[in-house]
Amino acid sequence: MAFFTNMKVSTRLALGFGAIVVIGTAISVFGALKMRTLAGNLEEVANSRMVKTFQFAAYKDNLNDVASSVRNMVITQDNAFRGSEKKKIDESRAANAKLLALLEQSIESPQAAEFLKTIKETVPRYYIGIDQVIELASRGADMNA
Repeated sequence: MAFFTNMKVSTRLALGFGAIVVIGTAISVFGALKMRTLAGNLEEVANSRMVKTFQFAAYKDNLNDVASSVRNMVITQDNAFRGSEKKKIDESRAANAKLLALLEQSIESPQAAEFLKTIKETVPRYYIGIDQVIELASRGADMNA
């Protein structure tokens, strides 16, 4: 304490101002580094995770479209309408195959890879059931029997 009491007021003010400048600079550097980290994280979310989320959502929507088209095929007797619904089903299947290929290339997480593997293992069974219903609908079989 004696060191500070023996200093001139101007020297103390200069040291205090210098300390404030050093602290301010340290805060600015720390803030800039944190902003860079935040920008990197935001880039990851925007260009990777959200893209994958939208791809999975599109995949799910395509599966729902397939289910709706199959339902429409079952409840109608119009063969032309059934043909247009079959075309929609084929388009949705093709889109889902592309989406799965994109997701398979871009997924890095082991847990996400396991989920994707489960999807790839179960979807063929779903499509087998869909194909059976389409076949029955195209033959005009009574679905309630």
